Amino acid sequence: QEGHLTAIQREKLQRLKTTESNLAEENKKLIENFEEISNKNMNLKSDLNKKTEKLSKLRMKCEELLTLENEKKEKEEKLRMHMMHFEEMEADRVCIVSALENAGIPLEKSKHNLYE
Repeated sequence: QEGHLTAIQREKLQRLKTTESNLAEENKKLIENFEEISNKNMNLKSDLNKKTEKLSKLRMKCEELLTLENEKKEKEEKLRMHMMHFEEMEADRVCIVSALENAGIPLEKSKHNLYE
């Protein structure tokens, strides 16, 4: 069939074949690029999911730490209140012992009497 073509037609046909070949090669490269990009995209999604999971775990740890911090503050406040109460009781004890000593009651006997 090509034998009946003119030189110009043969040249045009050759250019069309070359263009078709070039387009096929370019298409092949585009497909390869698309597959590469798709793979990178899947890897990025996987990394994102892992990092999101780590972030979620870190957030939970932070919440636990905040809870522990609040509990610690509450316990420190209770301890401070107990220490103040103990200091008040100790001051009262010193006053009572001093008063007993001033009244002439021996210290050993006063200790025994304080707990009765």
